[in-house]
Amino acid sequence: DCASGIAVCNTTYTQTNSFTGYGNIQEVYGTCLLAKEQASIWYIFTVQTAGSFGFDILTSHDYDYALYDLTTIGGCSYVPTSTPVRCNFSGTYGNTGLWAPGSVTGITTTSVETPAISINAAGNPYENGITSVIVGNTYALILDNYSLDALGYTINFTGTASIYDHTAPTVSSIAYDCSNHLTLTLSKLVQCSSIDANDFNISPAGFTVTGISGVGCSSGNFTNKIVLTLSGTPATGVYTVNAANGSDG
Repeated sequence: DCASGIAVCNTTYTQTNSFTGYGNIQEVYGTCLLAKEQASIWYIFTVQTAGSFGFDILTSHDYDYALYDLTTIGGCSYVPTSTPVRCNFSGTYGNTGLWAPGSVTGITTTSVETPAISINAAGNPYENGITSVIVGNTYALILDNYSLDALGYTINFTGTASIYDHTAPTVSSIAYDCSNHLTLTLSKLVQCSSIDANDFNISPAGFTVTGISGVGCSSGNFTNKIVLTLSGTPATGVYTVNAANGSDG
């Protein structure tokens, strides 16, 4: 689930309804998150320019989080055995997050991320952020809804670092079921609300895209699989699926 986390490309994300469950596998062990993953989601970003880093999770409920430096630990597969650079399990309901620029008062160190900070259930819902995140390092932020209610949150990323992923998703693979359906697997998750009937077309003439849907969109807000429903009886040959600027822009 970490490996397919939401790529950060905005300063603000609003999730109206809380995610349910911990996804495909439980990945968090041995951290301040004593309940591990309950109702969780992952955000992924790679630092483009150095600077301070923090975030605010705006909610009236009890959200907890952990921030991992994936580059340092070796990637998402090492999350279960690694220590996050920031972790907060405060039992206080309401807003939580990292202060930015967030220097650690009184500590001089050559590593801008250490010491790792971990807050237990009795601690403050806010903690010091990172003074200067490292250019090129990829981070994973997991948010977990300890309250297990249906209400969501807004997360605002703060600080002076540039962390936004401006690389558009690409099509990793295409599968045709010989029954007028094409399944496109994308290189990263996209918002279900951004999938538009005119986002793809096929050339040369013969196939017409008559419908489009995101796999899993009925129960979530993001997907990396899109199914095209086709009509037509084209001649045998090679066809190209083209991405297009849909009617939603």
